[in-house]
Amino acid sequence: MMTLDIRRFLEWLGYDWTVVLLTGLTAAGLAMAWIGALVALLTALGRRQWWWAAALLLTGPLAAIPYGLRYRVEGAYPLRLCVGGLLLVLPLALFVLYALVSR
Repeated sequence: MMTLDIRRFLEWLGYDWTVVLLTGLTAAGLAMAWIGALVALLTALGRRQWWWAAALLLTGPLAAIPYGLRYRVEGAYPLRLCVGGLLLVLPLALFVLYALVSR
């Protein structure tokens, strides 16, 4: 079984292609999540769901996921965008978690 220590992982991150890959995945994921939140906001405004619209305006993707789960038909597309975007951000989030825990 191979163990991964933080020095080897940071050395692996020192390569330019890994930084470009993580940056591209993170940027694409954040863009997808926020576009999903904006689509959910427009949907809530169109259906005159003012409390959902206020929550979506203030918290973005954090409220878009419950909105998509609550309204399955109207919120299917925003939910798919938000979940897919947050899954693309997951590699960077795992790296940050690993760096914080291994100290």
